[in-house]
Amino acid sequence: MKIYRFIIILLILISFNLVSNLNAQILDELDETIYQTDIVEVKYEKKSAAKAMLLSAIFPGAGQFYVNKKSITAYIFPVIEIGLWVAFLNYDNKGDDVTKKYKDYANLHYTRSRQHEAEAHLLEFLSTYPGNTYATGHFRLDDHNTQHFYEDIGKYNKYIFGWEDWYNNFFRDPTTNELRVQWIISGEDTGDPTNIKWIANKRISDGQVISPANGSQLRDQYNVMRKNAENHYTNRRTMNYLILMNHAIAIFDANRVTKKYNRNYIKTTSIQPRLNTALINNKITPLLSFNLDF
Repeated sequence: MKIYRFIIILLILISFNLVSNLNAQILDELDETIYQTDIVEVKYEKKSAAKAMLLSAIFPGAGQFYVNKKSITAYIFPVIEIGLWVAFLNYDNKGDDVTKKYKDYANLHYTRSRQHEAEAHLLEFLSTYPGNTYATGHFRLDDHNTQHFYEDIGKYNKYIFGWEDWYNNFFRDPTTNELRVQWIISGEDTGDPTNIKWIANKRISDGQVISPANGSQLRDQYNVMRKNAENHYTNRRTMNYLILMNHAIAIFDANRVTKKYNRNYIKTTSIQPRLNTALINNKITPLLSFNLDF
C-alpha cells in the first residue's frame, strides 16, 4: 500500500504545482500578445495547446513529450499511469479469484434442498398462528446461481437453513438422520403479522438455544471471503478514480507546459538592444546595436 500512498501524494503535489503556475500562465498570454506585434517576424515551431491536451487526455505525459521532451512531467505522468493500471488489474484479478473461491465454497456447503425442507417445516409449524410474519413469498431464494443468490445466503438469516452445519446441528441428527428441530418463537398471535417471529433454535447435541445470527460457522467464513472480495473491488474502483484524476491533471499540465514553452521560445528569438563602445578616429564612441537571439 505504500506505493499507492506515494502515488496519491505525488498527484496532490502536482495539483498544487498547477495552481501555483496560474499567475505564470496569465503572464504567458500577455507576453504572446506583446510579441505578436514585435517588429521582427519570429519564425519557430509554435506548439499547439489543444493538441498537447488531447495527447495527454489519451495517455498522460504524451502532450508534455510532444511540447518539450525535457519536461519532467513528460515522464512522471506515464510512470503514475502505468503504476495505477498495474494496481487496477491486480485488484481486479484478486477480486475475481476470491469471488470464484467463495462461490465454490457455497456450492460445496450450501444446498437449496436443505433450505426448502427447513423453511417448509417452519411454515407448517407456524401454520397454527394465522398472524405470523412468514406469509407466502417470505422465502424467495433464487433457483439459479445468480449474484443475488450468493449475496442472500450470506446476508439474510432466513436463508441459513441451507448451510450444512446449521442443518446438522439444528434440524436433523446427522448420525441417525432423525428430524430433531425445535423452533423458538416470540410474540403472541394478535392478528398482527409482525408479532410471531422465529428467533432461535435448540442445538441437537446439547439443547442450547442459539440465534440464527450465530447458527453457522460455515456462513461466517463465507461472509469473510465475500468481504475480502468486496475490499479488492473497492480498491480497484479507487485505482480507477486515480487514473481519471491522473488524466485530468495531465491535461491541465499539458496546457501549462505548452504556454511556458511558447513563451520562452519567443523571448529567446527577440531583438535585444545593446550599448557598446568602439574606437573611431582615435575616439571612444558609444554605439547602439541590436542583436537577434535565436
